[in-house]
Amino acid sequence: MRFCSLGSGSGGNATVVETGHGASTRRLLIDCGFSLRELALRLARVGLDCTDLHAVFITHEHGDHVGCATTLARRHGVPLWMSRGTWRAIGEPELPGLLHFARDGQAIDIGGLQLTPFTVAHDAQEPLQLRCSDGARHLGVLTDVGSITPHLLAQAGLRYVADWGNDDRPYVMQTEPPLLSVPNQAEWDDVQMIWHRKVHPAIYRDTVLEAFRRLHADGASSGTFFGLHIHPWLMGMPHRIGMLETIIETIAAASEVWRTTAGAVTDHAAGANAQR
Repeated sequence: MRFCSLGSGSGGNATVVETGHGASTRRLLIDCGFSLRELALRLARVGLDCTDLHAVFITHEHGDHVGCATTLARRHGVPLWMSRGTWRAIGEPELPGLLHFARDGQAIDIGGLQLTPFTVAHDAQEPLQLRCSDGARHLGVLTDVGSITPHLLAQAGLRYVADWGNDDRPYVMQTEPPLLSVPNQAEWDDVQMIWHRKVHPAIYRDTVLEAFRRLHADGASSGTFFGLHIHPWLMGMPHRIGMLETIIETIAAASEVWRTTAGAVTDHAAGANAQR
């Protein structure tokens, strides 16, 4: 697999992805943000012609990405892929037999080249970016991203995140592949309490232990998660470490507590979900 950028920026975006050899060669154009004449010139510089393209994928409706896509599809009979949101945003053009709709996480096969679109945060109706694979090699194309989203983290291979504090139990997020949200219990994070809020270490100790005792009691019937967020540079100081030792000793002495890591929690959740 190889790729070539024909342009990137507000003046126009287009990338060619190629896989295979000879008659089995497949070429995908990701975005088409130029006039048809300009696109042909840029393709010619790398020894290609519009007729060498087997499919076009449009990430979103902005002019520097969609450009001459519909004209290219009609004139040369090239299949065109985009999300329904993008299609609506460009005026719902009629392209009988050529238009195909893409969705987040839904695989697309264009003959030896597998595509996996994924959602990103951008100021567009239904923007998608793309992961390409020929089975042996993988290429991710990521442009116009407003922020890092769980979808991007899942596509990058992460298995869990610890950024949301909206539950006391881990839960599977709606991403592809699945991403586990491990609770971020920032209310008793040592940096948040002691460094930023200037809470006395003794009050920090009491707060952490009260949270642990409550969650431990609740966990007897439902199972709960308690995360201990500690930073050695802060809690390891001589006048604070005694508070930390008390916390750890209390947790260690409690019965029916699985003292583990976020990674092990993720492995456990994956196994439990696989058995359902």
